[in-house]
Amino acid sequence: MADLAAGELANIMGGFGVDILAIQETKLTATEAEGMRKTLTMHQLYSKFSCAQTTEGPQQKGVAILLSRRLQDHLVGSCEVVTGPTAEETDGREQPQALGTGIRLRLAFRNSPELQAIAVYMPHQATNPEAWTHTQTVVTQWIHSAQSQGQGGLVMGDLNERINEGGRLSDLGRLLYNSRWIAEAHRSLHGTLGGETSPARAGAQQSRIDFLFASTHRGSRFRQATVVQQQTELQEDHRLIVAEWAVRFGWRGTAQPMRTARPLLNIASATEEKRRNLKEALEAMEAPAEEMDKQIWDLACQHLGTVSARRAKAQQGCRLSRAGKQRLVLHHRIGGGPTRWAQWLAAVEECHQILAPEGIPQAVRDRCVLLMAEADRTPSWVQQQQSLTNLLTKRLSAYRKREAACRLFHKITEAVGHRALLMEKNLGAMVRALRQGPMLRQISRVVTQEAGATRVYTEAGEVESLASDHFDRHFTYPTEEPLEVAGRWSEEYMPQTELAAEYFAPITRQELDSWMARSPWKKAPGPSGVMFELLRLTGERFRDRLLEAYNYNKRLTSETTLNLKQSKQAEETIKK
Repeated sequence: MADLAAGELANIMGGFGVDILAIQETKLTATEAEGMRKTLTMHQLYSKFSCAQTTEGPQQKGVAILLSRRLQDHLVGSCEVVTGPTAEETDGREQPQALGTGIRLRLAFRNSPELQAIAVYMPHQATNPEAWTHTQTVVTQWIHSAQSQGQGGLVMGDLNERINEGGRLSDLGRLLYNSRWIAEAHRSLHGTLGGETSPARAGAQQSRIDFLFASTHRGSRFRQATVVQQQTELQEDHRLIVAEWAVRFGWRGTAQPMRTARPLLNIASATEEKRRNLKEALEAMEAPAEEMDKQIWDLACQHLGTVSARRAKAQQGCRLSRAGKQRLVLHHRIGGGPTRWAQWLAAVEECHQILAPEGIPQAVRDRCVLLMAEADRTPSWVQQQQSLTNLLTKRLSAYRKREAACRLFHKITEAVGHRALLMEKNLGAMVRALRQGPMLRQISRVVTQEAGATRVYTEAGEVESLASDHFDRHFTYPTEEPLEVAGRWSEEYMPQTELAAEYFAPITRQELDSWMARSPWKKAPGPSGVMFELLRLTGERFRDRLLEAYNYNKRLTSETTLNLKQSKQAEETIKK
């Protein structure tokens, strides 16, 4: 499994809608498994490994269970692994040592019994009889426990049973096949393995077989059982076979019983021909993705009107956008570079980022991944196209009111020319654009309130120094491409015409006191009392709309944009 990248496992689970993945014969040490687990966590996958070796040395055993993101909330209790009768010293105490042969997780669902997911690898009885006996005993106890408590169960794994003529099943195999608790059973025969190095598999008539058993309580919720196999040549006359049982759940009445195990990726050998076939299968998915590319951009242009040079460049390059600290990782190792799916989803994210610089929401991203997973199995694109159109249209409609407020801001600043207040609780990126762009000279003065005394700074050097210091202390800008963010704000939201100098006549103390008397705030807003005066104060009706326009996007900065009507709470929040 060391040769199997975590990104490939994420592609299998995300691309094919898999919820549970059980892997046998991981051949990982505990240290390697911990590194793999951390990598899978970055892909938002829960994983649990059980390894026989702690630090070094190759191992034949080892099992793992992976859960998709939507099943992680249903995980209850702690994970259990099969431990052997032997023990090892740890901090002066004896700890049971994991055999790397079994893992059990418990999942809880509303209004239904718990579900036990068990991954098991039965070692060869001839080579390791002690581990074989102990694993069989522990797994049997798990099954009896679930059966006695009326719980559901999934048993996935490699039982290493002899299925030749005259071969007898083990006690665990007979329990799974004969128990009334089991409703469905699936098996995957990996063919005849001749010339094996293992004594238990020596001879041309020995075969490897994997099983998946589903209990009666939860069998109706399983949509499909699939086998994912990967085979890699390690050395001459020795092969590594990684077999995974993958289960997809049915949700909200869409469940269908499992029928037959259908292989998703089935590389029967490590030959170039099979690798070429897999690559061709992946490349075959590019055509529908290109169609989706065109549809998403046509829809975006329909709502945006015209596409600027910057947007056209993003469309042409189809680059993977980074929205804040979120990253979208959809890569595969065959073919190199991002897949067409990643490029298509990047186009969707780019479209949303134009309208909402905070990036595409997680719910929208999940829906896009679901659309991509269903694309290769959908005979008609009509339903998918309609779903995507409704999705994007609904998302765009959320910004139409804010865009109208922005247009109102343009109209007032260009035509009316009244002074307004741009306070410290507004968007940091927008103020950064004002500081760096042509509107820097329009910040004519700074009013502060220190120790109960109000001071007005009008000298250019003092104004710039106070402004820079204030925003450096109270705003956190995006760490990635801050100039691009500021450039977009200055390009799209600055007034299109130069403002006349008379609009910035000095504000007298009487005007300030008069505004403070009429204002719901009894002092200059903000923890430090700093405010920037750009245009003359407008009427009450326009003032609220202007503040809404300035604050229409509340997620550009990593700090929470504060409500202007809650000045007291604003002080306490920013001070923290």
